[in-house]
Amino acid sequence: MSSRSTPRPFGVCGEIKVDELTDFSRLSRWSFEKNSSPELRSPPFKFAGPLDCRLVLHSRGSNYSSLYLEVLYTNIVKKGSYLAFFSFTLENSDHSKSHSRDCISRFTAKKPSQGICKFARPFALTNPDFGFIFDNSVKIIVDLRVLSEAWSITGDNSSKKCSWTLENISLFTDMLSSYQLISPAFETGDCIFRIIVRRTKDDSGDYLGLFLDSTETDISNKDLYTTCWVMFKLCIVNQESASENVYFDFYGRFGGVNKFGDYTKMGQSKHLDWPKFIGSGFLVDDSAEFVLLIKVIEERFSQSLPFHSRTEYSDERLWEIKKFATFKDTLKKRKVLGLSVESMRFEVAKQAFRLVIYPRGKSSQSSQQLSFFLEVGENFNISFDQSCFVSYELSVIHPKTMDKSIRKCAVGHYSTRCRDELGWTDFVSLGNLFDPSSGYTSGDTITLSAKVLLLKETFLEGNAEVEKVGFPVDMDGESFYWELENFIYFCDSSDGISKVIRSPDFIFGRQKLRMGVLCALDGTIVAYLLRDLPVVENLGDGVPLEFECKLALAAPGSKKIVGVFYKAGDYAEMNPNFVDCVERGLGLRDWLESQGHQYIVTDDKEGPDCELEKHIPDLHVLITTPFHPAYVTAERIKRAKNLRLLLTAGSGTDHIDLNAAAAAGLTVAEVTGSNVVSVAEDEVMRILILVRNFSPGYHQVTRGEWNVAAIAYNAYDLEAKTLGTVGVGRTGGLLLQRLKPFNCNLLYHDRLKMDPELENETGAKFEEDLDAMLPKCDIIVINTPLTENTKGMFDKERIAKCKKGVLIVNNASGAIMDTQAVVDGCSSGQIGGYSGDVWYPQPAPKDHPWRYMPNHTMTTHISGATIDAQLRYAAGTKDMLDRYFKGEEFPPQNYIVKEGELASQYR
Repeated sequence: MSSRSTPRPFGVCGEIKVDELTDFSRLSRWSFEKNSSPELRSPPFKFAGPLDCRLVLHSRGSNYSSLYLEVLYTNIVKKGSYLAFFSFTLENSDHSKSHSRDCISRFTAKKPSQGICKFARPFALTNPDFGFIFDNSVKIIVDLRVLSEAWSITGDNSSKKCSWTLENISLFTDMLSSYQLISPAFETGDCIFRIIVRRTKDDSGDYLGLFLDSTETDISNKDLYTTCWVMFKLCIVNQESASENVYFDFYGRFGGVNKFGDYTKMGQSKHLDWPKFIGSGFLVDDSAEFVLLIKVIEERFSQSLPFHSRTEYSDERLWEIKKFATFKDTLKKRKVLGLSVESMRFEVAKQAFRLVIYPRGKSSQSSQQLSFFLEVGENFNISFDQSCFVSYELSVIHPKTMDKSIRKCAVGHYSTRCRDELGWTDFVSLGNLFDPSSGYTSGDTITLSAKVLLLKETFLEGNAEVEKVGFPVDMDGESFYWELENFIYFCDSSDGISKVIRSPDFIFGRQKLRMGVLCALDGTIVAYLLRDLPVVENLGDGVPLEFECKLALAAPGSKKIVGVFYKAGDYAEMNPNFVDCVERGLGLRDWLESQGHQYIVTDDKEGPDCELEKHIPDLHVLITTPFHPAYVTAERIKRAKNLRLLLTAGSGTDHIDLNAAAAAGLTVAEVTGSNVVSVAEDEVMRILILVRNFSPGYHQVTRGEWNVAAIAYNAYDLEAKTLGTVGVGRTGGLLLQRLKPFNCNLLYHDRLKMDPELENETGAKFEEDLDAMLPKCDIIVINTPLTENTKGMFDKERIAKCKKGVLIVNNASGAIMDTQAVVDGCSSGQIGGYSGDVWYPQPAPKDHPWRYMPNHTMTTHISGATIDAQLRYAAGTKDMLDRYFKGEEFPPQNYIVKEGELASQYR
């Protein structure tokens, strides 16, 4: 083993030493002086023959420093790609605290740099207290290993043979249980694939696994939705006897991403016993070979319904498959039965579908038939039963004479609980389909068609669930709720036949039941209850059933109100006045439903598939809170066609795009003053906690420590200190009143002076110039609302104008502060302590830098959420809703936006 030091060229930092372990593995040591630069680069060094590398340390603000291994571009071009394992270790003076992260990646011309995004906190690399600095230097050890490989491909774009030989696999066997070896990427059909090798250990044994993967498509500028149906064989080659080769056959539809339900990985995790792989001719001279045979269906999938005829609830699709007879004959030659070919997915009213055919029948009994089905896609991110009622027509198209096309129509109900098939096992005989005189396979191409009409429905079981949607429950038994959103359209599209619509099945009294609706041609609508066979056999007719059917139509003038609150769980039952939660919904449900309105409450507010998104298009009123904010963006406002009123239960509208709301002519209002007492009292508490250095003392006790000096050296009285509030308003005024008895020097800055009576009562002095007030203050409290003018108001420059060691309390808005400037101020001592309950964004992510900065006493957003405040803003919300329903004005101070006009302080 040899070691060498690389000369330091211009523009790099520190020095690097490389120990050569083998031809394809190195141990590198990079040391550099403590440095706060945003990017540091090591000297370049040789690694694994011609491979030139260097290390790059990049700081992303205060959150994390990232460490990358960068391969020089020219070397990648020569070979195409390299697979390498690298382990980074940040050395600590206490070896047990050294920080290590590792990764295995393939370097390509498009991705010449790979590494760890969140390697270490930047302050740990500059502050000696963390133990990562030796003699003013930082030391990083890098364990690097490169795969020696041979790669070959033969064939065309629809059919390929790939051979991948790993020539030094022993370097990676110790990590194959945690990491996977990834082959070079190759393109087949419209997708980009890789072979993956990994090791699996469990209670049943130790195995080698082999997979085909279609993710990480980095060699072509493809759209995200690339998809193709493939049939492939994965083989582990026995280098001593070809008859001992181990292979498996697979098939399915792959995609670049899996959000459309396509596979992104398929294979066998237990392809071969690991001991057999090691000692039975598969591994020879540290070399193993893997072979892939892959064939892609050539197809074209398109929407055939004219644009002017499309609706949200209907769609038509054409699916052309080329070389279909050849493909069927291949299956017959291989004696493959029951193989299915799936089309691309398509959506009708956000419900996913795809077409599925079985070229040689779905089973051995139907091997002479083409089986044809409409498959309903399932959302695996939700746990409840999903269902849909569909009218569909499946066809094999005659390319020359449309009247000769084979068409079959049906209606059906699909449920994840029952998974009824929609389609036909014996759609058409293969003899008829492939008869040259029939003309269905023109040029060995078959064309399939599907027409889909979806009934948009909601089905709820149980009294509790039915009550949530505002439907009265007055029976001693159980209630079931079935809502048909496009009922009239579905009946009108009956194609000249009466339509029987059935609900999802449900269980009651040992019986399997369904609700049914008959849409007759004469316009008659008949509702009924249908009993299927008894659920449990040999129970006869079960118990007698008493049931009630109601046909409910929305009353004129009724509104859909949606409230977004946090879930309280068991805490909701601990206090009957705890109303600001999903379980209580501000106590508005009985009152709203008695007025004929629909009231929906949820805590699910983030992402395109959240519960709130489902109601955005048709809600009339949205109630939100600052404590669990639902961000009302311009995009959401644009889609909310019925929205007229945005209410904040409490005070604060940081989560609402006020300009977009004004442009849409909406009204935005809050319950002004409902929690000012709560917030002002909370601010007094936070001031005392910071002044008395309370938090470190509390944490001493919880850790079992006792060190008075560590607390007392930085603890002060509040008396005689100078405190300034930025903004007054109701909260600031109450704060100044409560601070008066502490004999502080009180200052305030606002657009306007306080009422003279309040100014005399508190003794507070007006400061017209904010920047002139800041250097005078030992303590600063933020009480100004968030506007375009106050957003980011306290940036690095303004904080620098404050007194060294200033204490800051902010219960107004996290966005008023420059996040990074606060972190830097707390780290440098410019800010002696920071406390508050407001963040940006909210809820604060786990890696929000304020969670980890020194000298803070932050909490979740709780200052205005006391039980007393909840009762006040619940009553205020009810009052404004009542005024809205009656067409009356709100109290003037509650308006933030009034029918499109912003309040003056927000302009």
